[in-house]
Amino acid sequence: MDCLSLFIPRWSYGVLLWEIVSLGGTPYCGMTCAELYEKLPQSYRLEKPLNCDDEVYDLMGQCWREKPYKRPSFQQILVSLKRMLEERKVNQTTPIFFRKCTFFFFEFHRFSCYLH
Repeated sequence: MDCLSLFIPRWSYGVLLWEIVSLGGTPYCGMTCAELYEKLPQSYRLEKPLNCDDEVYDLMGQCWREKPYKRPSFQQILVSLKRMLEERKVNQTTPIFFRKCTFFFFEFHRFSCYLH
C-alpha cells in the first residue's frame, strides 16, 4: 500500500459527507475529469450546501486539504462527528444527514479495520 492510499479515502469521505448533507447532490456536477484535474490544484472545492452549518463544512474542508498529510485522520474525523452529534443531542429531531453521515463513518471505520 503506498503512502497516498492512506490519504485518498479521507478526501473521499469529505465528498461523501458533502453528498449526504446536500441530500444527494452530485459533486462536481457538470465538470469533466480534465476540468476537475485542472481546478483542484488551484484550490477549487465543492461549495457549501444550503442546509450545511459551518462546522460540518469546515470538517469537509479539512478532508479536502491540498497536502494529504494535513488531512484529519479517521480517528480525528470520528471525534469531530461524535462531538457535533453530542452537542446537538442526537434524537429523532436531529437532521437526517447527521445520523446518516455518522452511520456511514462507523461502517467505513469498522470495515477499514479489516484492511490493515
